[in-house]
Amino acid sequence: GSGGGGRPRDPEKGLSLEEQRVRRKRALLAAQQQARDAIAKRAKQQAKAGPTPVYVSDEHNGALVNLHRAIRCREIGFSGLGMFHVDSHPDLCVPVDMSASVVFRPRELHQALSNSETGIAEFILPAVYAGHVARVAWVRPPWSNQIRDGSHDLTVGSLPGAPEGDRGPLRVATALPYFADEGMSAPAIALEHVQPMALWVGECDAAPTDAMPEDWVLDICLDYFSVNNPFRNDLESKLDANLVALIAEVFCGSGLGWRALEEKRTQCTDDEEVERLRPDQAQQRTAFEQAMEKLLVAAERGEGDGAAFAALSACYDERGLAFATHFADWIREQPKQMIEVVRSCGPNLDLPHHRSDAEAIAAMIKALECKLMEIKRERGAAGRPRIVTIAKSSSDEFDYTPKDQIGTLLEQVLGMLERLYGTLEVEEDVDDASSSAPEGEAAA
Repeated sequence: GSGGGGRPRDPEKGLSLEEQRVRRKRALLAAQQQARDAIAKRAKQQAKAGPTPVYVSDEHNGALVNLHRAIRCREIGFSGLGMFHVDSHPDLCVPVDMSASVVFRPRELHQALSNSETGIAEFILPAVYAGHVARVAWVRPPWSNQIRDGSHDLTVGSLPGAPEGDRGPLRVATALPYFADEGMSAPAIALEHVQPMALWVGECDAAPTDAMPEDWVLDICLDYFSVNNPFRNDLESKLDANLVALIAEVFCGSGLGWRALEEKRTQCTDDEEVERLRPDQAQQRTAFEQAMEKLLVAAERGEGDGAAFAALSACYDERGLAFATHFADWIREQPKQMIEVVRSCGPNLDLPHHRSDAEAIAAMIKALECKLMEIKRERGAAGRPRIVTIAKSSSDEFDYTPKDQIGTLLEQVLGMLERLYGTLEVEEDVDDASSSAPEGEAAA
């Protein structure tokens, strides 16, 4: 019948075998031409897009300066952006005391981050709060585990400020210990002017190809491939390796009660359990910090430290206590200058520290290139980042990327980008002071 429910007519019915063969060959040739036309169209689109902008900065907060500039120059959209963040560190801290209103005064924001000791780790969430970035994929190396792998839905907002005045500081509504344990979290109900953020965390090979929206930033820190802990380096320049390892065990080892709880909470997927363990961890951490400070003060003054050591001993399991006892015997004999170095560096020895050799670096760059090629192949035009930001993460004060590896790493990363995206337009070290707000931002 002629109704819509009838079987479709066979187009080859009644044709001879030769006519069928010719028909199929023509269809194949037409399909091949269609594929060639699609490839040519994509190549034309990419050529029309021009060179890929690549901004290189010394410190990672320079990436925010460059993002603002790219938005202002319309190299990338204003809102709903993604950031493919390749780094040994999450860089998802917030300036805990800074008014959220500063986010909409970019020159002041850039200066605040430059002046902050942790400004290099505080550049992403201001971009989220401003409404620019909505999705972040933190691609981490195997040695980094500050946030558990998987997908996390976060809410970034500000605490209430003074009436008719600036907004309160930024906070994140989440149970993740990375935020909660450093005073960066708050209940969603307490936040104003909120912005959602979809966060994915994992190693390179596991990164989903659809993690990024159409407009996205490829953000690479060179310390992803090889990373220093500058606090450990400082100690290693003054002490032998065995003593540095001892201090690391005393301040950050699994034999220390609150650190063991921290690891358990970081990897736990049950938010209620994470929150249930939080007060116990906080109490144990405070007890440790107070006991350690009393021990260090007693050592500086050459006084007896029996009570301080007894309090400190209660913070460890049997294995950890052996390290603490050895440490106490050693610190009592040290001059004030060394005690101050230990006080400053000890709590930070849990930061990533992994110097990679040339072979390991080459393998990591190859793996990243394969993942980015996969994204490019599957996403078409949306598989190419609008801009690329690269941070050397090395300065006079802190060298997170080993200085002797920076030149080679940068050359290899730029080579990878050229193979992936063709011609690059590379610009180094944008002057923060010349940066201004993206159009429309002040009204956000």
